[in-house]
Amino acid sequence: MKIFKEKTYYPYVLDHKPGFFIGWLLYKLFRRVSIDESIIEDLKQMSKKGTVVYAIKYRGQLDYLLHHFNFRRRRLPYPKIAFDLNMSLMLPVGLVVNIFLSWISALFKDRGSYSPYQSDFYKNAIHQGTTSLVFLIDPKGFTRHFIHKKKDSIQFLIDTQKGMSKPIFIVPLLTLFKKTPEKNYSSLSNIFFGFREHPGIIRKIVIFFRHNRRAFIDFGTPLNLKTYMENKSPETSLIQMTLEIKKVIHF
Repeated sequence: MKIFKEKTYYPYVLDHKPGFFIGWLLYKLFRRVSIDESIIEDLKQMSKKGTVVYAIKYRGQLDYLLHHFNFRRRRLPYPKIAFDLNMSLMLPVGLVVNIFLSWISALFKDRGSYSPYQSDFYKNAIHQGTTSLVFLIDPKGFTRHFIHKKKDSIQFLIDTQKGMSKPIFIVPLLTLFKKTPEKNYSSLSNIFFGFREHPGIIRKIVIFFRHNRRAFIDFGTPLNLKTYMENKSPETSLIQMTLEIKKVIHF
């Protein structure tokens, strides 16, 4: 699907074939990652019937690349858009230039016009069936929601589903590297590098390179958002549905 026909370019889209070096690097990094293959056919069917939106707990470029590359290599519905995750470092130079020009243009016209929410970029992509990735716990999303009074990703999906005849399928993902529990939650290293449940970028890289041969992508039970909303009372508020959905799809 050509989602770059939009006049405004955004750094949240990864839908191009990587160059030789980047492709080789991603292959070396992620080739040993395994996935739960029992859901493969269901994913393909969901992609035909509606729009697949994967959901992971925390945001991060490495996490997005891991899922994007592994699903694409296996010819599964792979996330082309990562909501509010800047992937400029992985994009072709020409595209980065177009993104910069779009941003400059928005500055002169209206600061809000560059928002993929206000411009309906995300909305149109979901309507077109573009597989995407959202983050359940996102500090940037928290700021947007509570300070700028804007919807988070799940609320956005609920609103978008209201205008769609086809369903949005929210598919939870969890990547397992190691099964040993955190031993010391008060160590100095946890302060600087983050806990293993939510590692900082340095610890995340170290964990991945040490345990990537045992990395396993697990899938939670998919949620048919259309069916879920049809079974809810009209009095159910947007916030209530959002909190309930996050509990349902949370591992």
